[in-house]
Amino acid sequence: MYITICLSFTTKYKEKMIMGFPGYIVKEFPPTQENPRNSEGDFIKLKDGRIAFAYSRFSGGSEDGAKCDLAVSFSTDEGETWSKERVFLTPSECNGFNLMSVSLLPLQDGTVGLFYLKKYKGMQCKAFLRKTVDFESFSDEICCFDEPGYYTVNNQRIIRQKNGNIVIVAGYTDTTQIEITEAFSNHNYHGFPWPAGRVAVYVSSNDGVSWTRTAVLNPPFKEMCKGSDIGLQEPGVVELDDGALYIYFRNNTGRQLQSFSYDGGYTWSAIEPSRFTAPPSPMNTLRLKNGNILIGYNPIPYFFGRQTVFNGNWTGARTPYVLEIADGNMQPLVGPRAIESDERAGFCYCALHELDDAILLGYCAGGENDKGGCLTRLRIRKILKEDL
Repeated sequence: MYITICLSFTTKYKEKMIMGFPGYIVKEFPPTQENPRNSEGDFIKLKDGRIAFAYSRFSGGSEDGAKCDLAVSFSTDEGETWSKERVFLTPSECNGFNLMSVSLLPLQDGTVGLFYLKKYKGMQCKAFLRKTVDFESFSDEICCFDEPGYYTVNNQRIIRQKNGNIVIVAGYTDTTQIEITEAFSNHNYHGFPWPAGRVAVYVSSNDGVSWTRTAVLNPPFKEMCKGSDIGLQEPGVVELDDGALYIYFRNNTGRQLQSFSYDGGYTWSAIEPSRFTAPPSPMNTLRLKNGNILIGYNPIPYFFGRQTVFNGNWTGARTPYVLEIADGNMQPLVGPRAIESDERAGFCYCALHELDDAILLGYCAGGENDKGGCLTRLRIRKILKEDL
């Protein structure tokens, strides 16, 4: 029964592919020998009207632990065309060896909050905040997490609540309890036996100046995945109409998991399966101006026969990629509708940005010809709202 449902899902999205996808591609960031990976970006509109797209630009390899700078490209015509990208922040400027996973948030003083992950000091990886107005000059960085550990905050993951608080949800490993291995010392994170993932919640009530850890969520099970307990990974969060915080987690059960907080992130409901089927791939959400919520995710979980590698390149079965529109309480209204479905590629880590009459999407889109897999190529797509 389970396989039948998944196969039916696949057929449905092949039909969508034949009918054509909504929108059109406006920018590609392909990998090169000197720049083997471009991934995990976010959009923001600046005071001068330009749209900035900041992202992770790797130069030391395509693995998560390789040298990585932050780069930016600008659009002056609502995302139709984009400037040549340029590096604006490097690890050496931040006393680290890797910067990645950008989130951009308007701050109350009129500046742009630039959030990013920094890997440093062996097993430390934390979120940091700098302020900017133009991606030319920056404030000193603020560490968002006081507690030691290895944290994962995906791109476009920082939200502001109606009460003004800023919330970060982060994948979390307490590295003080783990022996540093040779693999980890060499920044080979895929060769490290990770324990089951946990999630830490941080809240700032003073616009990012200081942060409080309000909760740590533990996995409700031990699910084995390729020799490691996968647990809870790459969480995201959105505030619902009733003020509740809705958190969702990547994992390998065939669905996104979910939990709710009704007190601003201090206590959470029991973790349970959500209605969103998925492989081990992150979901993302964006609150729209009309109050609805735009959701992007991969809807087909792993099942027997699904390929995760093509021509030696890992795609993670992260196809198709779909958009769905839900109401302010995450109840479905429109969709899901596929925007990509090439079975030889993978689509993930999608940033969503609302314009007056369109949506911009910035997502990983590596295919069989991109050495290193689905995380090596970035793509920006523009979709008119009337086509969703």
